[in-house]
Amino acid sequence: MSAAAPLSVDTAAYLAQTKGLMGLVEETRSNNQHLLSAAGNFEQANRGQMGTVAQSVLADLYSTATQNNQVLDSITTGLTTTHTQFDGQEATNASAVLNAGGTIYT
Repeated sequence: MSAAAPLSVDTAAYLAQTKGLMGLVEETRSNNQHLLSAAGNFEQANRGQMGTVAQSVLADLYSTATQNNQVLDSITTGLTTTHTQFDGQEATNASAVLNAGGTIYT
């Protein structure tokens, strides 16, 4: 059984990737809001008895956008938690090195 390799993280790259993912999540959330708005406009333009297909499409639009937003909330929470934990672990590790009399940068 071989020992696992130590964790090696490029902090700047990690933070840049996290920021990029958060940007995409927010862009997707914005698109969902546009989708909900368009669905509302579609509904307003088709007052009265809509066809069965139109009603089904509208229900799918609302359902999909709502579910997507819930998933995006979960992703945002996960990324935020991971980022917070990573920052906390970095601070703990730096403190341990400094308290041991070592240096962070050589």
